[in-house]
Amino acid sequence: METFAAMRAEILSPAVRDGFDYWLALRRGRPFPARREIDPTAIPRQLLRITLIDVTYDPLDFRLRLVGQHVRERMGATAQTRVADTVKPEQGLDRLLRRYTLCVEKRAPVRGLFRYIPLLPPQTPIWVEAISCPLSGDDPGRVDHIVNFASDSDFTVPPGAPEVP
Repeated sequence: METFAAMRAEILSPAVRDGFDYWLALRRGRPFPARREIDPTAIPRQLLRITLIDVTYDPLDFRLRLVGQHVRERMGATAQTRVADTVKPEQGLDRLLRRYTLCVEKRAPVRGLFRYIPLLPPQTPIWVEAISCPLSGDDPGRVDHIVNFASDSDFTVPPGAPEVP
């Protein structure tokens, strides 16, 4: 299993790294923090690009609870909707659901680096980096939420870099 230090070292975006560092600090020796511990005033740089997802089980599904303005503009995502009903297949729905599912199954953060075609013109592919981090609800051992930190503008992708879930 990849260590958090190794995962942190792979992160290209300073904003995504800051979000990951915030999540790491909230753990305090636990596998993952609780959703109620997320304090928006502590992460002002991430607010435009943050997504908070509610996890439901039987069957496993994901619902957008909070969507930062930048994410809404790029993806057309809106809060209080299922991810599968909001994100279009051509926007990478399968990749997104795979990352969220891995986050729940591993009970650990999952990093993504991928090309994406935004809804806004000029609609040319851009690189996005994201890290999806698990959060608990009432049961501290169960992933009931995911906080996603993402960026598409503050990093450079090395030539030939592969896409990561």
